[in-house]
Amino acid sequence: MSALPEPVAYARRDTLHGPWWFAWSPRGVVATAEGEWDEAGFRALVAGRTGAEPAPGDPGDAPRAIDWSLMPGGFRGQVLRACAEIPPGEVRSTGELADAAGRPRAARAVGTAMATNPVPLVVPCHR
Repeated sequence: MSALPEPVAYARRDTLHGPWWFAWSPRGVVATAEGEWDEAGFRALVAGRTGAEPAPGDPGDAPRAIDWSLMPGGFRGQVLRACAEIPPGEVRSTGELADAAGRPRAARAVGTAMATNPVPLVVPCHR
């Protein structure tokens, strides 16, 4: 994978769920991780996912979007996109997400896709 043409920034931020790390490109969030990660580990995760060396940034500068170009493709990506469309406060079954992702018989695979969600605070996977 070649490095992104844009810079990737990261920061640790306190949330309602405790401290979390966030990384973003100018197009949107590319990774999140629980705050227990150390900084070097999170930087390595982001570099591996984006091909770019992340630099410290101001979380106030992060776009309120997802950089879908760096999210998983195929069925996993379709499931993440379907989950991202669920309005806050609503829930969907894995069967409903499978149907929304175009594979109505793949409810069990939805669970696997959600277990590998790279941005769980941005796309909550237990709604």
